[in-house]
Amino acid sequence: MQYDNALRHKVEKECEVDFASINTTIPCATHSLIERQFQENYTNGKFGEIQNEFRSKMNCVIKDVDVNDFVSNYVVLQECLWVDNCGNKYHKVVYKCKTETITCTCLLFKFRGILCRHYLVVLA
Repeated sequence: MQYDNALRHKVEKECEVDFASINTTIPCATHSLIERQFQENYTNGKFGEIQNEFRSKMNCVIKDVDVNDFVSNYVVLQECLWVDNCGNKYHKVVYKCKTETITCTCLLFKFRGILCRHYLVVLA
């Protein structure tokens, strides 16, 4: 009985979130057409996650590009700031133009289902 109540509560919360997403719109933070597409197609929760990636891509820059046949390999430098320390992280983004697939070593898309800041830097 407790399991049924917990499941029912979860379903009700999901319905409330869906209703809120349909009836409210989070404004875009940039003038990017890609961000506008996410705004139109994602729930407010997922769109908020994407907006964070859009803001964070300002700290990323492409350091190296290697193009072989139909595969482009990018090295993306991400500047990270913790309290009073600054550090750099490097991520490898691979774009295969023949299959139109893209992968990143941060694996954010694989684990969370959203495009990472490294993809956005490469695709912009």
